[in-house]
Amino acid sequence: SIDPKDRQLMIDLYDASILYCDHKLIGSLIDYLKQEDIFEESMLVVLSDHGEEFYDHQSWEHGHALYSELVKIPLLVKYPNNRLKGREKAPASISDIPAMMLEESGIPYDKTVFQNQVGQEKRVLPVLLPVSPIIPQFPPKVSFVNDKYQFIFNNLNPKAEPYFNPPPPPARAVDLELYE
Repeated sequence: SIDPKDRQLMIDLYDASILYCDHKLIGSLIDYLKQEDIFEESMLVVLSDHGEEFYDHQSWEHGHALYSELVKIPLLVKYPNNRLKGREKAPASISDIPAMMLEESGIPYDKTVFQNQVGQEKRVLPVLLPVSPIIPQFPPKVSFVNDKYQFIFNNLNPKAEPYFNPPPPPARAVDLELYE
């Protein structure tokens, strides 16, 4: 177990790094685009590649599980001239981004390779955590997410437990989880 004050300190440090990125990196880019008078016609896409776990499920960081705090990420899209302004509630995937950007730019692309499924409300997103080439003790996992539920299938290997510090919760041969 971890002291709640230490956990909160880790969360605060992480939040501070996000604030720095927002103001110094993204904010500076937006300021530059406005200074050059090209902000309005620009398309901006800001997203994270993963979330972080702060001992929510007795573990830290990312790359080991598929809980919502790890797979649900911020995605902000500013279309040229604020077209499509608002909040989209349909599930989206990082894999949607290339087709969305190519389509918006008018650049031809192979729609069998890149599929723009942004805004499709009745979709289920597969999320995979394959066997790690770096740490083979990480078990493969798969999750399916839609607008209401998340199903996680963990293929846990009890022999891997000694490789984790702190150790994960007790492993079972197969672990199924469903969240609303």
